[in-house]
Parts: sequence; structure tokens; C-alpha cells
Amino acid sequence: MDHRNEFGSDLKSFDSNIRDPRVRGLLHYWLSKRGDRRIPLRTDIEPTEIPELLPFVFLMDVDRAARRFRVRLAGTAICNAYHRNITGEDFENVVSSDVYKIIHSDFCDAAFALNIHHVINNFDFEKDSHFYERIVFPTLNSVNEVDVLIGLFVTTFKSEGMPFSLSEILSTARSTSLPLKTIEQTSAQ
Repeated sequence: MDHRNEFGSDLKSFDSNIRDPRVRGLLHYWLSKRGDRRIPLRTDIEPTEIPELLPFVFLMDVDRAARRFRVRLAGTAICNAYHRNITGEDFENVVSSDVYKIIHSDFCDAAFALNIHHVINNFDFEKDSHFYERIVFPTLNSVNEVDVLIGLFVTTFKSEGMPFSLSEILSTARSTSLPLKTIEQTSAQ
């Protein structure tokens, strides 16, 4: 099902900012799992339905009281990017404190403001330019609380052959959110 037409221009604009087809694939998978709900249940997400995405998928447990995140699962490509298995770690221990502040804000946007959060950017890492794209979605538990985020993280180093020119990435670097209430309002029209 093509959800771009179903939800109107906000989703079309959001979708058009996505560069990597794997990121777009998880967006459309998550949308398909919503059914009539604003947010899919965590149990609606079936990993066997997206095997090609699994190396890039992560699950974050949400500690609502402390507003903290713990890596429940990190795909092999993500662990390779961090040079270790980060599954089971508190996310604040995975990245530097400066990077954590930014990513924590993105995760809070998904978990507490109930937005789909997308980031595309470039930065230098160990003497190499590094392109990355990340998308994060909330999922609900049986009592309709967000207690797990699902996301996808893809990264490429310039030396490995970036999928887009560096000037294109720098000109389109952004962090955007799609409020789920916007999708809900647009689909009701």
C-alpha cells in the first residue's frame, strides 16, 4: 500500500526527505502495521517480515520515569559501526555526551511527543567523512504506552563510496519530525 497518498502532503514531504531506500522501507512497514491505530503495537512488528532491514534495525526500551533509553536490540551493521555489540547498554554509555544530548532529544521526540523522527547528516569520524541516516518510531505496549522505540540507522564512510555526493548531503542535512496527529488528521479528511 502506498501511504504517501493516504496521508497527504505532510507525509509526502517527510518521505521525500528520505535518501536511503532501507529507511523508506521501515517507514512504510511501520505505517502498514498501524492499521486503524495512530501507533502500532510492539507485538505488531514482526522481524521475519523485514529480514533485509534487520542488520540496520534497533529497538530502544523507554524508561518513561527517568526519560532514558536502553538498547534492547541493535542489528549487526549498527554494532559494526560502533565497533562492539551495544545490545543491553544504556544508550548514554554508547556515544559521547555531546552526541547523546542530540540523540536523546530525537528519541524523546518519538517516545514522548509521539513523532516519527528522521535525521540525515554527515560528520567526520576517525579521519573519514561519515554519512548517516536514522529514523525512529514509537510503538505501544498492551496498555497503550510507548515503552519501545523501533528505528533504523544506516551509515557509510566516504572511503567506502557514499550513496550521494558530499555536497548533496551537506545541503540536505536535517533533522525532521512528523507529528502523528498530522497523519491522523490528514487521513481523516
